[in-house]
Amino acid sequence: MCENCTNLRIGDNAPRFIANSTNGNLKLTDYIGKWVIFFSYPGNFNPTCNSEFIEFSKMHNEIKKRNCELIALSIDSLQSHLMWINSIYNSSGIKVPFPIIADIDMSISKKYSMISPENNFQTLRCVYFLSPTQKIMAILHYPIENGRNTGEILRLLDALQFTHANGIHTPVNWLPENRKSF
Repeated sequence: MCENCTNLRIGDNAPRFIANSTNGNLKLTDYIGKWVIFFSYPGNFNPTCNSEFIEFSKMHNEIKKRNCELIALSIDSLQSHLMWINSIYNSSGIKVPFPIIADIDMSISKKYSMISPENNFQTLRCVYFLSPTQKIMAILHYPIENGRNTGEILRLLDALQFTHANGIHTPVNWLPENRKSF
């Protein structure tokens, strides 16, 4: 584990931050009242990261319908982020509609244990699901080499929201259309 990283757990309050992003200054507290999917990725101009950002961008409207916002983070510079999202747009026609934080000093990455244990200068593929009160509801960590399943991320958001609203558990392979619970 990296020096100064924290061990966040489900149920903890999300560490607050103010950051520079592709959409201007961003404060986590601006998102109180909304669900948040806060995720990190290893770096710009990476084919796996490109594929993830294209998919997250395509599902952005579905996420917003659920009173949820996406926030991305890497330790690349703001200039690099802007060049990268322009490159994604030029090659795919997809506009990245959510903010990407430039965490050059790794202060946020360390608070959220997003730094690779093998390489203290690279962020992992982490996903934090935050409730409207900014409690951590779920944490997913993926190795740098493997892309995420965005369909599962959306399914987990639906399950978390269903459980949060109804106070009941969801069974294995739960999907919102079957609404079965325990």
